[in-house]
Amino acid sequence: MVCIFGVGDLPQLAKRPELFANKFYIDYEPLAFDCIEQLHYWRLRDEVHAGSAAEFDTSLYAKQDFVWNHV
Repeated sequence: MVCIFGVGDLPQLAKRPELFANKFYIDYEPLAFDCIEQLHYWRLRDEVHAGSAAEFDTSLYAKQDFVWNHV
């Protein structure tokens, strides 16, 4: 079974700290993909207008089993 993100998943995805989410299908609720793309745009725009990029916490990714090059 493969989970495909749709519009109903957007509130949870917007709260997640990860940078990426896969399993958006353009032919299944394309609005979900458009909305998550817009969210990333707004976050980047807000950082640029604030004059500095937000600090990126790499510890979330460094703790993952699939990461080979831990810092």
